[in-house]
Amino acid sequence: MRLSRASNLVLCILMSLEMWLHSAAVSLPLSVSSRWIVDASETRVKLACVSWAAHLETMVPEGLDKQPLATITGLIASSGFNCVRLTYATYMFTRQALGGQTVVESLESWDLDLAAKGVIAHNPGLAHLSVVEAYREVVKGIAAKNLMIVLDNHMSSPGWCCSDDDGNGFWEDRFFDPEEWLRGLQIVADLALDCTNVVGLGLRNEPRGPRQNAAAWRKYMAEGAEIVHGLNPNVLIFMSGLSYASDLTFLYWEPLAFKNQFLRSKLVYEVHWYAWSSGTGYSNGNPNTNCAADIGRFMNETGFLVASNHAYTSPLVVSEFGMYLNGESPGDDRFMDCYFALASKLDLDWVLWALQGSYYRKDGQADYEEVYGLLTRSWDRVRNPSFLQRLRGLQYPLPGGS
Repeated sequence: MRLSRASNLVLCILMSLEMWLHSAAVSLPLSVSSRWIVDASETRVKLACVSWAAHLETMVPEGLDKQPLATITGLIASSGFNCVRLTYATYMFTRQALGGQTVVESLESWDLDLAAKGVIAHNPGLAHLSVVEAYREVVKGIAAKNLMIVLDNHMSSPGWCCSDDDGNGFWEDRFFDPEEWLRGLQIVADLALDCTNVVGLGLRNEPRGPRQNAAAWRKYMAEGAEIVHGLNPNVLIFMSGLSYASDLTFLYWEPLAFKNQFLRSKLVYEVHWYAWSSGTGYSNGNPNTNCAADIGRFMNETGFLVASNHAYTSPLVVSEFGMYLNGESPGDDRFMDCYFALASKLDLDWVLWALQGSYYRKDGQADYEEVYGLLTRSWDRVRNPSFLQRLRGLQYPLPGGS
């Protein structure tokens, strides 16, 4: 059934009101109880988030050249999300030559003069702040809409993620110095102290590449978690598995242990799931067969963590999933049917990739359109309202899910 414009407006208002009421009831800080994320009153909190990229070369949260910050955060809140996963690159915080640039200077250094003018026009108060200061203001702007925030260490060297040979994949890769990574986590954990709406910190996005191994993952993830928790014991700590956040099988036999046992009550695991995650995709073959095989893979590699009463039992957040929202990928449509079925059955927490309708610069192209983006290229409306209506079914916890 096709909704009228008036009906859509009423639906948006009701969604906004329900989301506000739901968010207002959350008593921070968050922690972990078995496989669930709970608030300070031990009530289940389901994360229904969207990713907002700020880790590319400019290190500026995308879209500030298209709309005022308050307009963007308003669209997030009115779309029913209760949190934002805001990405960042380590070097922005650890290297003054990068983080000390103003927003305009950073954009102009990549010949993005039009984007710089757009930021001046739409967000004049951010344009001449350093990129670090602007990032902080964006965090405050998200919090002003009563949204929760997860800060995600996406890369070390700013740029698009990811490949096996981009130098950012695994500790001790070319751009992934463990000590600098830890310094960056310290800075960001301290930043989070200034905003109680920052409820989580992702230690590292998509570990990968030829150097990856479970032993090193255990060592470095434990070190990062201990440092973050020591500085900011309120935030949840998100850990992403091997092979592009798809593999946590090594935890089945030996769950991660910490010197500080209280840290276990803050630990959340991440998994990324797209149509291509199975290695075959959904474009060919029987969709039911593809889905059954993909769910089997998902459960064996990460989904087992949500089983109750095991030493490894933990919350599992699908911290990236998404699809072409322009309707041009039948394979993505079939995958999403599969994803929605399992995400609903398991009542999974999740993060949609992605908010941004465009990038300042990607693949050498200015004003690059993101067809996975929730928002349009102009950042003024939702790209695919019917998808958002469908997503609404996953935005709240199932009764009894605690």
